[in-house]
Amino acid sequence: MHEEWKTSGNDIMKSRSYRVNNNDTVMMETAELLKKGEDIFYIPTVPNQNQGKPVEFKLTSAQNNEYIFENPEHDFPQRIIYNLKSATETEATIDGRINGQYRKMVYRFSKKQAP
Repeated sequence: MHEEWKTSGNDIMKSRSYRVNNNDTVMMETAELLKKGEDIFYIPTVPNQNQGKPVEFKLTSAQNNEYIFENPEHDFPQRIIYNLKSATETEATIDGRINGQYRKMVYRFSKKQAP
């Protein structure tokens, strides 16, 4: 999976996550990271989920290069965690409960230079 981030104004960043299958790009998610008042939100939009509508996750913790965004009302995930492991490595975790059972998915990203 690939994830690209770009700034878009003073208080917003935008990303897109995608996979490449046999020279075909499959969009997985678009997202915005933005400030509303004093709060920061991670707002993903995933095709074929939530009727294609964005879902807000509020930043609840930011320490030691780990950023936790939460939305306890969302079906899954309820948390999205970005852990900046180094200048070139990031780990993204989504977790929460589905039908009462805890689930967790971890994605690891390595920074690559743009072509």
